[in-house]
Amino acid sequence: MESPSSAVYLNVAHAAAYAAFGLLWLHAARLRRRSARALPAMLSDASRALGDSAPPLCVVLPVKGAHAQSAANWRAQCCSHGYAGPVSFLFVVQEEEDEAYSLVKQLQASGSLPTENVRVLVAGLAVGTSQKLHNLIHAVERIGEQSELVLMLDDDMLLAPGAVNLLAHELLSDPNALAASGFSCDAPGRWTVLAHAACVYRLILEISVAGGEGSHAWGGCCLMRRADLLESVPGGVMAHWKNRGYSDDWIITAVARKQRRRIANPPLLFLNLVDFRSPSQLYNFFHRQFFVLDTYPQPSPDEPRIQAHRLRLESYALASLMGLGGAFSAAAAPSVAWQLFRLLSHGGASSAAAARGAPGGPCALLLARPDLASLSLLAAAALCCGAGAWAITRAQAAVIAATSSDAVERLRREGRGSLLLAPLGWLLYTTLCPVFAAHGVLGRSVVWSGARYTKRGGRVARVERLPKPPPPPPAAAQSPHATAAASCVAAARRLSLVLRSWLARFRTVALSRGAPAAAPRPLRSSRHAAHGHIPHAYLPPDNRRSTPCSNRQRRGWRACWEAAPPRRLSAGAR
Repeated sequence: MESPSSAVYLNVAHAAAYAAFGLLWLHAARLRRRSARALPAMLSDASRALGDSAPPLCVVLPVKGAHAQSAANWRAQCCSHGYAGPVSFLFVVQEEEDEAYSLVKQLQASGSLPTENVRVLVAGLAVGTSQKLHNLIHAVERIGEQSELVLMLDDDMLLAPGAVNLLAHELLSDPNALAASGFSCDAPGRWTVLAHAACVYRLILEISVAGGEGSHAWGGCCLMRRADLLESVPGGVMAHWKNRGYSDDWIITAVARKQRRRIANPPLLFLNLVDFRSPSQLYNFFHRQFFVLDTYPQPSPDEPRIQAHRLRLESYALASLMGLGGAFSAAAAPSVAWQLFRLLSHGGASSAAAARGAPGGPCALLLARPDLASLSLLAAAALCCGAGAWAITRAQAAVIAATSSDAVERLRREGRGSLLLAPLGWLLYTTLCPVFAAHGVLGRSVVWSGARYTKRGGRVARVERLPKPPPPPPAAAQSPHATAAASCVAAARRLSLVLRSWLARFRTVALSRGAPAAAPRPLRSSRHAAHGHIPHAYLPPDNRRSTPCSNRQRRGWRACWEAAPPRRLSAGAR
């Protein structure tokens, strides 16, 4: 029996990590499926408990820009919320030139959105806080006294009917509860590795919130009492928001821990289709998620030092754990690839012969070869991890199906989940996790929605407005098949240009060396034949003249032809 090497211990450690993720996801899936079965009864009980005595509610939507699903989301939020009491809506934008401002006005003019109890506020540019916090502060300060509850909602969340009733019931039934919050269910909106990698972050956080005891606020859907949002509350949420705050939900979570109050997390999931078109967008998303971990409310003078920095220490521990865990998980792929290469190149034939001739068969071979046994264990653990991820995603879909049929229809119509891209997304996330974890926590600035925020001491120190990018040229609406065909045609054209460039280069080299050149190529079109114009690179040596393109062999004939007009053949060459 061979002595185990360091690679064997590394495989065992990777197998333990993957098996732990798989078992935790399986446990979270069991909890989510239990919640999915009980959720219809919970929704009906909450609606019946509130009845006609539901307190007035004000929904605050800080919006910026508009996308393809904005109109549908806003109609669902304003017209299909299902809340039993009176509801008013406040859309808050940064400026009137924002696309969201004109879109809300157009929907109100067309009758898609009601004009009564729906207002659009212009908050202006933020100076000492994040723009979202500035919009929330501007809206909360203008909520009427008759509204007892405030629901802070992201504009890209599809609100399920009856979800607001359940949040209000959870908040009002516990006087010690500071807020009631749902959670996001991220699903890939494109068949890309980037979209699948973005979903891994929320899938890992699902382990802590699936049981409903996470006690974390999520800014996408958070319900609070208006009395807890007043500035007169000492050490309250509004005071920390105005004290150069950055993240609304992270401050709510920190205040709840300081005041020893509970954040209710009912089993509500809101569908969010992730669509990242470039690696820079994905990296900026992860950078912002970890940038939040180094922002925290300022401690009071009489607060113990350890208790004041408890949340900060937990944030650093979480970022370090995710960064080191990502680096450790990412190291499994090259390690396994190298071991398989060595196994197949050096010991593949001997292992197969030993397996056929051994009295115990493959089992005896695994006992005699620790490297094969550890690789088999790692493969089994990876399958367990994949089964856990599949189970939790199916359980999340069951929870969404129990709350909203529109969300299920959108998930079936626009969801782009793939079993082949999911492992690649996991590998990409674990590979980049140490980078953006260190950059987010140790970095001093982040770009968010056209502004650069610089932090110092857990607060926003400076807000710098970035120049707006030029608007993209208007493109005609095409079907997916037409877009794919156009992409194939463009790729074929680029390949043709490259081949022509190489052909011109070879002919130029052959002529310069005095070798017999091939027959001249026929003219490209009837226009060239009529005027005697041919590309400059195809002219005989005696008909070539100096052109602005001095590096013709490197740039190719098309660049030279565009740099100088085509020349007319001499009488002798014709």
